[in-house]
Amino acid sequence: MPRKAKVDTESKRSEERQHAEAVHQVNDKIDKLQVTPPRHLENISSRLWSQLVPALNKSGLATSIDKTSLEAYCISYAMMRKAWEDIKKNGATYTTDSGRTYKNPNTDILSDNLQKMKTLGAELGLSPQSRTNLVDTMTDDGSEDFKDIMAQFGGK
Repeated sequence: MPRKAKVDTESKRSEERQHAEAVHQVNDKIDKLQVTPPRHLENISSRLWSQLVPALNKSGLATSIDKTSLEAYCISYAMMRKAWEDIKKNGATYTTDSGRTYKNPNTDILSDNLQKMKTLGAELGLSPQSRTNLVDTMTDDGSEDFKDIMAQFGGK
C-alpha cells in the first residue's frame, strides 16, 4: 500500500499549531475527568481508569466530555484481559470429542478489543504516535518548552 503524501509546508505547521492551541484553550474551560471511576466499571477497568485519569487531566488532552470514550477504553481493556486469560488457560483452539478443531471464541474477542483500544487510545492521546504528533505540533515554533510537554506525559 503506498504511503500518503506528506504535506510539509510552513503554513500547514502553523495551522496545526493554532489548532492545537485552540483545543487546549477550549479544554481548559471544560471540567476535567472525574478521578473516581464510575461505579459500573469492574475491577480491572476501574483500576485502569484510576491510573489513566490523573495523567489525562494533567495533560489537558481529555475532559469530562471524553468520559464515554475513556469508559469504552477501560471496558475494552478488561474484556481483552479476560479473553487473554482464557486463551492462556484453554489455548487458541480446542478439539471436540469428534476430533474437529475450532478456534477459541476468545481469540476474536481479544482481537476486537485490541482494535478498539488502539482506536480509542489514539483519540485519547494514549498512543506513542498520537503523543508524538502533539509534541511535534506544539514544539515546531518554540512556543512550548519540549521538556515541559514531555513531563506532562511522564517523559524526561
